Amino acid sequence: MPSEMHYVVNSNMTALYKGIVVHTCTDIGRIENVNIDPKYWANSGLDGAPTLAEVKAYTRANATGFMMHRSDWEYVSGLYISGYKTGMWIGREPGGDEAPNAQFYGLKIEDSETGIYIDNVNGFGLLFSGSEFGGDTAVYVNERFNTSVQFNGVDFKGPIVSDARGGVISFEDSTFDEYDNFALNFQGRGNALVSQSNFKQSDNHVNLGTNFGTFKSVNSGYNLNIESANLADHIDNLNLDVEGGGTNTTVQIVNDVEYLFEPIPKNVKTDIDVHPRPTSNAVLRLDFPRSLTGNAPTVDISARLQEALDYIKDNHGGGTIFLPGGRYRLNSPVIVPEGVELRGTWDVQHHTQGGGTAIFTAYTGGAQGEDGNSLIQLKANAGLRGLTITQANLTSVNLNNPDQTLKTPFLVQGQGEGVYAINLTIPIGDKGIDLASYKTDGHYVDYLGGTLLRAGIWVGGGAEGGFIRNMQFNPHYALRLPGGQGYTAPTGDLYGFVQRYSSALKFSDVEDQTIFNNFVFGSVYGIHFLKRDLGNGQFAYPGKMTMIGHGSDGCAYALYVEDADENTKIIGINSELVNTNIATEPNRAYVKMGDAANPAKIHPDAELVLYNSAFWGSPTIAGAVVYNGNVRFQQANFTQLPGNNPGIDVHGGKAHVYSSYFQPTKNGQDNNVYAMLREGGTSIELSNNYYASGLRNSTPASNPYGIYGSDLLAEPFVFNLKKNGDKQQFSVKYNVGGRASAPGTLNMISPSAYANDLTPVKFDGLEAGESVTVDLPYYVAGLVTFEVQLEDGKSYNYTAKFDTAYAEKVSSAGAENPAKSATTPAFVMDTKDYVTSGTWDGPQDLSVGSHFAWDDSNVYAYIVVTDDVHFNSQTGGNIWREDALQLGIDLRNPATNNTTRNELGFALTNDNEVIKWAWTRPTGANAPTAPITDIVAEITRNEDAKTTIYDLKIPFNTLLHNPASELANGRIGIAIMLNESDGSHESDSSRATFEVETEQLKNSSLFTDLYLLSAGGYNEKLEASARTAVAKALSSGSAADIAMARNFVTIMADGEVKTELLNQIKDIDQDNSAISPTAAQFDLNPSKQQAATITLALKGNTLTAIKNGSTLLQAGTDYVVNSDQITITTAYLAKLQKGTVQLTFEFSAGQPQVLTITVVDTTPGNNGGNNGGNNGGNTGGNNGGNAGGNSGGNTGGNNGGSTGGNNGGSTGGNSGGNTGGNTGGNQSNPIELKDIAGHWQKLRFVRQWQKALWLATRITPSSPMRR
Repeated sequence: MPSEMHYVVNSNMTALYKGIVVHTCTDIGRIENVNIDPKYWANSGLDGAPTLAEVKAYTRANATGFMMHRSDWEYVSGLYISGYKTGMWIGREPGGDEAPNAQFYGLKIEDSETGIYIDNVNGFGLLFSGSEFGGDTAVYVNERFNTSVQFNGVDFKGPIVSDARGGVISFEDSTFDEYDNFALNFQGRGNALVSQSNFKQSDNHVNLGTNFGTFKSVNSGYNLNIESANLADHIDNLNLDVEGGGTNTTVQIVNDVEYLFEPIPKNVKTDIDVHPRPTSNAVLRLDFPRSLTGNAPTVDISARLQEALDYIKDNHGGGTIFLPGGRYRLNSPVIVPEGVELRGTWDVQHHTQGGGTAIFTAYTGGAQGEDGNSLIQLKANAGLRGLTITQANLTSVNLNNPDQTLKTPFLVQGQGEGVYAINLTIPIGDKGIDLASYKTDGHYVDYLGGTLLRAGIWVGGGAEGGFIRNMQFNPHYALRLPGGQGYTAPTGDLYGFVQRYSSALKFSDVEDQTIFNNFVFGSVYGIHFLKRDLGNGQFAYPGKMTMIGHGSDGCAYALYVEDADENTKIIGINSELVNTNIATEPNRAYVKMGDAANPAKIHPDAELVLYNSAFWGSPTIAGAVVYNGNVRFQQANFTQLPGNNPGIDVHGGKAHVYSSYFQPTKNGQDNNVYAMLREGGTSIELSNNYYASGLRNSTPASNPYGIYGSDLLAEPFVFNLKKNGDKQQFSVKYNVGGRASAPGTLNMISPSAYANDLTPVKFDGLEAGESVTVDLPYYVAGLVTFEVQLEDGKSYNYTAKFDTAYAEKVSSAGAENPAKSATTPAFVMDTKDYVTSGTWDGPQDLSVGSHFAWDDSNVYAYIVVTDDVHFNSQTGGNIWREDALQLGIDLRNPATNNTTRNELGFALTNDNEVIKWAWTRPTGANAPTAPITDIVAEITRNEDAKTTIYDLKIPFNTLLHNPASELANGRIGIAIMLNESDGSHESDSSRATFEVETEQLKNSSLFTDLYLLSAGGYNEKLEASARTAVAKALSSGSAADIAMARNFVTIMADGEVKTELLNQIKDIDQDNSAISPTAAQFDLNPSKQQAATITLALKGNTLTAIKNGSTLLQAGTDYVVNSDQITITTAYLAKLQKGTVQLTFEFSAGQPQVLTITVVDTTPGNNGGNNGGNNGGNTGGNNGGNAGGNSGGNTGGNNGGSTGGNNGGSTGGNSGGNTGGNTGGNQSNPIELKDIAGHWQKLRFVRQWQKALWLATRITPSSPMRR
């Protein structure tokens, strides 16, 4: 059964099947100090109890200690499990896809077959800190995993094995021991980060499967010791043994003392040593007037209660005053004397619905109002336990006029050391507990739950050694009320009020403060740190605090440090910091350090250190904004970031980001970057992070190298795509201070339609800060990928948001959709870069080409989706859960907001029903005049071609009230999003999604520009731009301008103008030698191998060298010269690895020329894995199977199977596999050597995924990168 806010604490058990099972918990569940071990039954002394060996043999073979299905934000600490088959299992709800997120601290799992089994996790991830996991397999991650799991300060005794299909698994400050094969065995896909971690065995550290993505390590290896006497030498000589990997695997290993960091604190005390209690065992049970019916209490017990409190103090030196169950009226303040506890019926945490002992009050502070005395005042070592206190006269809230909402003093105030409040619930109140007005050393609050309108718990007064634990703030305490007990829910927007006016947790001048497993929903600041005014211009600042497991949700700023001095150090562990889309709070960020108006409020040496954090929600200004001080993110999962603003935004001070996963895509344009250093900011370090789009950052001109770190060694170039209307310019700048790049070429990788004919742009070595800039033709594309190929063999890719399409006007539509025959190029989405969630196995799995046209009344779209399996069992507004097209259209472009945005949906169901749907349309004055039923949608499926065609005619008046005013601008905005499902097992959160960038569909400002041209307008633009480019080349004579002029002309339609311009280029390019063809294909299949013959046009020059990167090919062995022909020998070509290879031809004068060779392998398998031979393994044959292709199956064929073999395993080979291969599936008998640049014949093909960069380097301060 679902169980919100469960709390299992201080428990020991032996479980024979399952110890603790969590299902569908939608509000914080807690597990604390629980031991699950066979010994408890064995040592119980119960009749029939088995021996420890007997019961352990059974549990080790059959039982699971802890199971967690869907839980939204589970808190687990101090959990010990020993002697189980599976110590901990984490995964989906039975029969569904709902999965958990959680944070874990101080766990120990040992003596298990599998310590932790991770079946599935939602996108917010799992955080494990300060723990130890052991077993035959310490951790296993199965093939469903595709999100984030983070381990910080964790000791592993046993191997970690992953079959994940994606996501990021990260380790920081961890140790690995007691493994036989590999400490880390990544057999599936996905990515991994290992930072400053110690492998206690000398080798077999990491194994990477053939389909693995990116592995990054900083300062990790055998016997790491950051306290070594000769630290620089120790780090320089660290050994990390990494084996395996495939053609698309990237490995980066960096060892450099510059990137060392302070590790997570060890053995943090999360609870007080001795729990508070009254000074004597005396108990006085009060039989005062109270309500036991459905009525609210009316008799005020204030005076009598004060007498009782004073009595037990005067006669027993302290003790317990017990109020039996019922509702009491307390309308005047009382003082709880030193050593006295005021206690109700509850001995555990409780919700309003639970009843029990409750105090109703109408006290508002008397003549002083909210500045008056608190209702309950605690003297030193006095406390409250097991009570409910409700502000009964707080019956309404006014969001827009807060002064009309009741203001009161704090309900509870601590006035000395050792004060405490345990299991206290405040269903509704203005202010909760004041621990800031007096010095309250050693204060202790454990499980305060409720709804506080303006203040929750405020702590300060110079207190030392206090604990705030298990606080649970949520407005539902005021709204979910027990029937018949006299409670009244307040009217008005309660959620909106607390989100706008509440400050749930405030900490000022405290020292050695522990903040443990608290949760806040609804507050301006989820947790707030600030100074205390001492008067006379003196202030007291926050000191050292440790925050473990803090959660903020529904906040504008989840964490805000407003004031800090040089002694402030706030450490957070397992923080989950979330904000939501709050209409009244447009400025939102997860973390705010300082203030723009007065950054001096934060001292430059003040520290905020967040270990192992998760961030998600709806930030607007930044993920984290820093105005001063020093902020460190040591392992973070950024699930969402602002669409057009930075992830980390540093206006002043410093930020360091280690071991973090940036899930959203960023296009690198303007503020749309992962890290931005502003004027006034000191620096940002980026080390060992994973970025969905590759590194995107921005520095000011005055501090170009202010962003540094190991990530810049892997991606030393800063790429930028600048847009001016539909004109775009691409630049690449070398950005590593004190170094220079090797010479190289700038190439295009995708879209393939343009990349095939692109003339590479050659550049000399770039000094730090130097750049290469090229103008781009009028491409039609969503994303474009460029490659910098250096002569030293290194290459770097950059994918940018080009996001431009064209539609020409038609005079009349006729019977057929005019977009079907449009002459403008298709807007193609066919690479992995468009995958915004889920997995993707190549263009045959999902890709799309879209054509558009328009007339005065309509926009037309003809959208052809390639999809190997079409499945949609949904109805109505749920069609997005499976195969469907979601189309965003905004006639206002560019758009500054979403008020004119349309979000439309189209689907063909399994019953062949066409569904049209609108989730969002303009409203008010912008509301369209025509219904969506006027939209004409024909959707057809061709199972032979595996295509689904969306044939759409969309009247403009179904999109906006007055479309003509917007159409006059000559452009509109569109967003194409595809939902991908191959069956009911891939629905909703488990489906894949395809769009230009994350959340494009939801944000009109991110829409693709669709330019509305007159008939023939696109070719006119191409001709004009090509003439300009050729004129520029004629004027400058530079090789780069000549190359780009050729690229402008190449995409023109054939005809006299194109011929004329090509001849002009030829005239100025006569000093440059040429090769033909410029691209070719070689098949490694021994029966199909052919040499590559290249024709030279020397133009008076001589050939001086042929190079593969920096490696010189040998004449007579690797190639043969015969007059003007060069033959690259089969002996040389057969030594190449599958993928893309570039050979550079250098001449005595002029520019080098590049031959691109695509190496494939159609070698058939010998035996072939599960189903044998050419049948190709799991699904096999020529179709490639899951892991084999022609080479077959799991292990079979000619080294096929899961390690790829000649035919490529899961990454495809020629026969396809999971990511498509050269022909993306079933194509048979390809030509051995093709001129795929089009000189010999026109061939339509799907390009093979390029071979990714394999750095596998060790980098030291004094040495260049080396293999």
